[in-house]
Amino acid sequence: RMFAIYPNITGAEGFQSLPTGCTYGLWHRYCLAVGPRMWFLSGRGIMETTGGEPANITENSLIRPLFEGKTVNGYAPVDMTSSARHLAYFDPYLVFTYTDTGAAKKILVYHTIARRWFFWEISGITPLSTYWNRRNIGGSDALLLAASDGYVYFQNGYADTPGGGSAGAIACTVRTGALGSSRNNKLYGDALCDLDRQGVSISV
Repeated sequence: RMFAIYPNITGAEGFQSLPTGCTYGLWHRYCLAVGPRMWFLSGRGIMETTGGEPANITENSLIRPLFEGKTVNGYAPVDMTSSARHLAYFDPYLVFTYTDTGAAKKILVYHTIARRWFFWEISGITPLSTYWNRRNIGGSDALLLAASDGYVYFQNGYADTPGGGSAGAIACTVRTGALGSSRNNKLYGDALCDLDRQGVSISV
């Protein structure tokens, strides 16, 4: 479980630890991230807490089976016995770098505002761990990624043409029939468009 550490209120030197309302323990020492809340990996998935009783943010999600030894849409389960796991918070994203049961390195990302999970696929390198760097690389905070080739990379936008050339159109279909009904509840979070136009016009 989680403990809070306070200066010794008796006036003696040292500190004392007291239990908090968070009754789940940390599964791995590098799977702890701090931002507006605290996130950590437990034996039941990834938990979110402010010091009180934690909420399991993987419990009711599509990725839940990955923490139960099951494959999801071709993605192998999380290897809970591997030490190659890491959590990092990069506002507003929670980044979970892990090894799956097939020994492949994966990056799973949680949007803490939209409360949606997605995989971050990176070609050409094998990720080992991720860290949030506040040193303002390129004028802003950067998400650093340590790779198996011995280099440290930093995330610098999203592009489908890192080597130059023309970007490909992404075709999608959006169900809009329910929008004409005023009484039905509508969940607009089903479609999330998060992009940096880089000065280029985007047709949606």
